[in-house]
Amino acid sequence: EEFSNAQEKILESGVSIFGGCCGTTPDHIKTMTEKLSEKKLKASKEKFQSFICSYNKTVQAGGTVGPVIIGERINPTGKKKCKEALQNNDMQFIIDEADSQINSGAHILDVNVRLPGINEKEMMLQAVKSVQKVFNTPLQIDSSESDVLEYALRYYNGKALVNSVNGKQEVMDKVFPLIKHYGGAIVALCIDEDGISPTAEGRVKVAEKIIHEAAKYEIPIRDIFIDTLTLTVSSEQKASLETVKAIRILKAKFGKEGIQFVLGVSNISFGLPRRDIINSRFFMLALEAGLSAAIINPASTPMMDTYRAYRALGCFDENCLDYIQTYTGTIDPTTEKFRQKIILDAVNDGTISIQINGTTIASPQKEGEKKNTLTETSNTEKNTEEKELIQIIEKGFKDKAADATARLLEKNAPVKIIDNCIVPALDNVGKDFETGKKFLPQLLLSAETVGNSFLKIKETLAASGKEQEEKGTIAIATVFGDIHDIGKNIVKAMLENYGYKVIDLGKNVPAETVVKTVIENKIRLVGLSALMTTTVANMEETINQLHKALKENNLECKIVVGGAVLTPDYAKKIGADFYAKDAMETVSAAKEVFGK
Repeated sequence: EEFSNAQEKILESGVSIFGGCCGTTPDHIKTMTEKLSEKKLKASKEKFQSFICSYNKTVQAGGTVGPVIIGERINPTGKKKCKEALQNNDMQFIIDEADSQINSGAHILDVNVRLPGINEKEMMLQAVKSVQKVFNTPLQIDSSESDVLEYALRYYNGKALVNSVNGKQEVMDKVFPLIKHYGGAIVALCIDEDGISPTAEGRVKVAEKIIHEAAKYEIPIRDIFIDTLTLTVSSEQKASLETVKAIRILKAKFGKEGIQFVLGVSNISFGLPRRDIINSRFFMLALEAGLSAAIINPASTPMMDTYRAYRALGCFDENCLDYIQTYTGTIDPTTEKFRQKIILDAVNDGTISIQINGTTIASPQKEGEKKNTLTETSNTEKNTEEKELIQIIEKGFKDKAADATARLLEKNAPVKIIDNCIVPALDNVGKDFETGKKFLPQLLLSAETVGNSFLKIKETLAASGKEQEEKGTIAIATVFGDIHDIGKNIVKAMLENYGYKVIDLGKNVPAETVVKTVIENKIRLVGLSALMTTTVANMEETINQLHKALKENNLECKIVVGGAVLTPDYAKKIGADFYAKDAMETVSAAKEVFGK
């Protein structure tokens, strides 16, 4: 009776699950059940709120507490030191990286250990255990392999955030049972069998499909973190803000049921200079739209500045105390964080030098100094029009390319224009891209400009009854399972502009299709692309099938591979002949194969 009366009082405080511990008997439970059976449970205040936890620390995301930061640094993609640490089984590096991110403000840590050539399951378990031994920060288990997720969830102490599921039925069938069995919240990517929709409405449909399917497994909406997908603005400019629009639409529809949103923010700026500018501004747009969790580098000053400013403006930082403490009390304004000052010094001779931390990084022309324009040329009159076309290509003035080419065609053979103008211009653009003077949008614009120039050349040749000599035929493809094709498309544009014929097989291409194309067309060079760590195995399988088919048909074909997750060593290991870190290196491979 004493025990049961105590539980009645506890019920009034909001507890909704009761039981017995050491010392209780079946009679205790029976009496308690009778005592509480006619009482009504209080409605939980947390019914539509989202929580992630470790063994003894809980983090709420979104809702009344605002957005949280997920540290992205324990991930080998594009991070050389992390990649080396995983290859060397260096768990101290993982612990140090976790410590650094927590100290910088991360509330949750992403753990991704996918690398070609290692046992992802065992490495994931080691990483999770190593971090949880030292820190109580909740983790995001990040893998596209369901067996890896299950292995990690089995050993993870707490309720993890699981990255990820998507709208493909096959993926949902594998991942949702794991969430139901082990518990956890799920990152849901707005991509399905049809790929990524360019519109917000299309991504919303995928999100709704995922929400509906999750309900079959009794996974509440509050445990779903929708990722409306951040596409790079340098190549998907019209679709970039659709990401934010999709958040607004879904929040309006499911916000009261506790739906949450997560983004890998920095994808937005790939291929652009001063990525911090784009990242931080896009971050603010997403936060204002309802972003609950941001996967970022917490050591990034602009990103954390944006985050703290939003918390103050959005009334999540009561009385702005965290903001004030961060920027006055606990951070010394003389630290590196505040030393990145741009100083403009007027020099006596009228020039202006721009300095960062005392190092001059630019020195614009003196006032009145003659500026370089497209009309400026050398004193050699015969080179005027050639130089004009070169500058048009380098600057990406695509609307001027056809007319400039037409003027050159009046006095010059097409091959001379290609050799004297187009190839040198592309070489210059490629070198500037490699050295960081030009960026992805400029590279694409120059490629498009050359395309317009070639179009004029082809029109002229067609009218004269002649055909342009092609340097060789190359087949390219993004391997099976991978839907990323930005890099492949750049490669295609550059190869075509250098005079090669390109058979573009597209993305998500089965190995059999690549092999059939190579054999039927007697291709001498094939290019394979893979951006995702999970599809590198498919690249290796494609190469293996190619080698076998080439041997059986007594043909020779070289293979060039590229992608963010590849390295020269791994390219060699899986049987590729060339590794290309960018489009220009693919052109170099083509020159070596065809001798042109």
